[in-house]
Amino acid sequence: MLSVLIINSEIYDRYSRYAYFFNWFEDHKDIAVCFWNKSGSGGTDTIDAMIPQLMDIVKNVPQWNAYIVDTPYDSMKYIENDFDRLTQYAINPYERAHDADYDVEKDALMQLVYFLGGRGVEKLPYIERFRFRAIRPTNIFLITPRIFEGLEMQKNFLQWKIRNETDVDENDAHAILTGDDLRFTQYSSFWDRYQYPPNCRFVVCDLPNEKNQSYDDAWFTLWLSVVSLMLNTFHSAEFGPYKLYVVNALLSDEGFSEFLNKFYTMLLDAKDAVDKEIDNEVLTLKEEMNDTTGGDIADVEPVYVNLPEVNMDNLYATNDEFGLTKDRPRMDEEVWHDFIKNSKETENRLFKAVERGKNEAVENMNRTFKVDLPSLKRRQITQYTAEDMIESMNEKELEMISLDTGYKASRTAFVRKQREAAEEVDKYLKKRLKFKPAMLITLFAILVYLIGFVPYLINSARQNLSSFIIALLVTVASCAVVGLSGFLALKWLSTRLKKKINEYNEVVQWNVAGVTEGAKIQSEYLSDLLDYMEKYQLVTNARVDRRRIQKLDRLNLSSQRFENALTQCSAIARLRHLTLAKLPDGKIAETISADPDVPIYLYEDVEGIKMPLNNVKNALDVPFPFMSGLELLTEDLYDCAAYPQTPVPDPECMTGTDGAAADAGREES
Repeated sequence: MLSVLIINSEIYDRYSRYAYFFNWFEDHKDIAVCFWNKSGSGGTDTIDAMIPQLMDIVKNVPQWNAYIVDTPYDSMKYIENDFDRLTQYAINPYERAHDADYDVEKDALMQLVYFLGGRGVEKLPYIERFRFRAIRPTNIFLITPRIFEGLEMQKNFLQWKIRNETDVDENDAHAILTGDDLRFTQYSSFWDRYQYPPNCRFVVCDLPNEKNQSYDDAWFTLWLSVVSLMLNTFHSAEFGPYKLYVVNALLSDEGFSEFLNKFYTMLLDAKDAVDKEIDNEVLTLKEEMNDTTGGDIADVEPVYVNLPEVNMDNLYATNDEFGLTKDRPRMDEEVWHDFIKNSKETENRLFKAVERGKNEAVENMNRTFKVDLPSLKRRQITQYTAEDMIESMNEKELEMISLDTGYKASRTAFVRKQREAAEEVDKYLKKRLKFKPAMLITLFAILVYLIGFVPYLINSARQNLSSFIIALLVTVASCAVVGLSGFLALKWLSTRLKKKINEYNEVVQWNVAGVTEGAKIQSEYLSDLLDYMEKYQLVTNARVDRRRIQKLDRLNLSSQRFENALTQCSAIARLRHLTLAKLPDGKIAETISADPDVPIYLYEDVEGIKMPLNNVKNALDVPFPFMSGLELLTEDLYDCAAYPQTPVPDPECMTGTDGAAADAGREES
């Protein structure tokens, strides 16, 4: 039966650091390993977010078991709560409601268990969005690392306190006899309170405090315990439902030291052999590369995009032909139309010149490369020169990619910006007045103004001559002011037009600068491209045999892998206070492949070797010969009679929490 190890991604590195020990089981046994993204949720297919690899592993598997390893559970955080409420949160990580606002729908572990375990959970609202496209696991083993250092006394005292404060009916099917005082107490039914499916098994692996120097070493023992559980089948008396188990792998220090030193010696021998072969290859390659005639290659001569001379004056509008009014000296529209016509002709000549300049530059680049190609093919360079060239080519490639070779210098951008500026001038031309309407408006304004002064003139004439002369002078001055205002208005409109034309000319100037800059950028690009092409041709003809370089690369890869495996052996030896030493010659019967495609396994054949389970000899298959046994012990859990009930999913969808339902669950298992 396939066993799938599902590891919380937060602690996945704790497993991967011992990869050389456990890879063999993944490759040769019915064991698969995947990580559980505890924060993954939502969507229409949540399981793919939670455990991305799971469906690919089990979609065509008729029977399988799930082993879920969660993050460490620090018991010390909950011991005070235990004494306040007579609960056992500090002992049992599967008592989920640690807080008053606990919500089972937001509990990542419970979501995963409900999803995998069945037991009617498909009807739960937050499970409906899950789609499981494979057979559910036969059993779900929940395995939690538990930091339980120094809490044994508190646990025993708490259990004594719970038993002595419990008042349970003697006929209660859950009541069990404890001690000699004939008191009855209730064994914890946590599995039913939280509606765990009956195929769940509950396990903890005790770890010391993180500050303890043996903390890291305990993780290696934990993974040995987990792999031992996955490799063996247990009957219900040994490992049944509705109980909490503590598992611990027992190691023989002498056997482990012998095992580790054996593989340490194998790895050293293999690495020494590979390193010697590397030295031989390097010597051979250096002899081949001893010829330094290759030297360094100079950069190519620049390739220029030359723009033939084009008279740009016709691209710019002048203000000289625009007078105070629309039709003096000529009609504005005629002047502007003639200018636009000449401008387009100049624009066509400009971009034809640009196109010809680029084409000639590309032809020059290709011609230069073709002329140089025969000498490039004959020229031999050293591998070191080739490496420098490759580095230079990478830089050139980045430079070419980052160049903006088109938009600013494109004709589309040129025409669009010029058209937008011309449209602004067109709008203003429509606001201008012709000479006659402007004069008539001015004369009319003077006449209206003069009529307003007639009563004043008549009244002044009746008085005396001097008053009449003064009134006449005032009237003439006022009419002159009105006429001058009309002139100034026309002058202001003419100035605004010239401003718009100047703005148009600024856009044209920007466009012309863009074309010039574009030619410069394209010159850089073509120069870099020619340099790249020539260096690439030289690199492809490097005189060192590529197959030899590839062989050296594979040897270096093998050496690094052996180095990594040796580092792992040394790290584990330090954790367990062992001394690594190379064994004498003649002690090694096996070899490790130097092929980098063949995995390194720290594994030894254990065919026929058994280990005890608790006190039962030869009960279990061993993953490694240095394991002396496996402890799988039940942890006593008791409930106070006043144990607060935790909100659970809809009881119509789930098994109830009464005794009959619990018995039915046991019978089902």
